[in-house]
Amino acid sequence: MNERAEKLVSDLIDEWHRCDEVLSRPTVDRLMLKRDLNPDECLYVESQLKENGIEIEEPQDLALEKISDEELSSQAQFSSNLTALDLFMKDLKKYPLLTKEDEVKLGRQIGLGRQVQEKIDSGEVSDIKEFKDILVRAKHARDKMTVSNLRLVIWVATKFKNRTNMDFSDVINEGTFGLMKATERFDVSYDVKFSTYATWWIRQAILRGIDDKEGLIRIPVHAKEKVRKVKRAVQFLKMRNGSEPTVTQIADLLTWDKDQVAFLYDLAKSRVVSIDQPTSEENDLTIGDLLPSNDPGPYKLHEQTELREKIGELLSYLDDTRLQDVMDRRFGVSSGTDETLESIGQDYNITRERIRQLENKGLSRVRKKAKRNKLKIYLEGDN
Repeated sequence: MNERAEKLVSDLIDEWHRCDEVLSRPTVDRLMLKRDLNPDECLYVESQLKENGIEIEEPQDLALEKISDEELSSQAQFSSNLTALDLFMKDLKKYPLLTKEDEVKLGRQIGLGRQVQEKIDSGEVSDIKEFKDILVRAKHARDKMTVSNLRLVIWVATKFKNRTNMDFSDVINEGTFGLMKATERFDVSYDVKFSTYATWWIRQAILRGIDDKEGLIRIPVHAKEKVRKVKRAVQFLKMRNGSEPTVTQIADLLTWDKDQVAFLYDLAKSRVVSIDQPTSEENDLTIGDLLPSNDPGPYKLHEQTELREKIGELLSYLDDTRLQDVMDRRFGVSSGTDETLESIGQDYNITRERIRQLENKGLSRVRKKAKRNKLKIYLEGDN
């Protein structure tokens, strides 16, 4: 496991000694969340604590999964979609909480179904009919494990109500995806309560949902994950060294390419600002008002229109109608869009080189004519 998880194990052991060999679940969860550990890293930390003989003290008055019916109803105030959320909360009351024995039984059924499905996917099993009952029981076990722990999603989601602008019902949706993932991956051999294991996945799913839904710039999921890892590495190195880490130090810790880390580090530090944001409270001037525009101004538009008219007048002096058409289309005098030598040549059934020759011929005549009229100012401006 990586150095960050090892550091947390060491810190928690120190905390356990400082607190007279007592380590509470809220303390562990707070540090895991602060250091942004993923579920696999959290599981590793738990196992290491147990190997060191440290038992995490679960709160007696508020276990994570035991959010009451009254608390379920009260959470509706955090959503603008009260009707849908109220119905969801009401439905949750239909499903009783699971006992530890129920979790073990369902977990074994899910694990057995997972093993059978892996054998089917790998081609080790040719006739799946004999395993149909196992797969059906595994599905029912997953469904029951999920719906019986939806209260846990509510409990975790309330921790994020002041950290996001997302509607509370959307936060619950993201957390439910995490719960489903935890149900699929849970193994009774982990020697950890399902509610604890599921909390890690629910929290990760909500954080990813917030990143994805609230970002003004859409970034691929894999890129966001790398940015998060860089942020975690920066935080870890700051705590360890007491100073802002260099790109080289971050790259060494993550064993990544230095250029890649530099790019991700800049991305992690970047901040998106709306162009409609006022520059100050004293006036209505926005950031967008101060940005240079690539669009031509009124004077430039007038100049371009006048130039186009003068060039059209010059082309009318050419005695060859084909030459007029070639020059008109090559420089977009009438249409405003330049055409290629090849496209014009195809219309006349001649080579692009022949069109080039006609273009040079027309330019030579136009230049002579331009020097004797008002277009001379434009030629001098170009020079």
